[in-house]
Amino acid sequence: MMNMLHKWDFEKREYEEVPNELNIKTMYEMDEVVPCVNCQELTEFGEMYTSRQWHTARGFGYSVCEKCKAEEYRKEHEVR
Repeated sequence: MMNMLHKWDFEKREYEEVPNELNIKTMYEMDEVVPCVNCQELTEFGEMYTSRQWHTARGFGYSVCEKCKAEEYRKEHEVR
């Protein structure tokens, strides 16, 4: 069974389930180069941010690059 990611929709205020096809994890080594959960851009884990939109089933945030973090904040504040 495929692991699912949970993507928060700021407008609908509910989660959408998305298949975790890249097997993205929540924890890596600090200098490990990993994909952003949103755009898949490769970035060192220690340079990433906790997503406000992508979560595990228990609510733990996945990592996003700086560009995607800024876009999440923009979307979140746009709907407020």
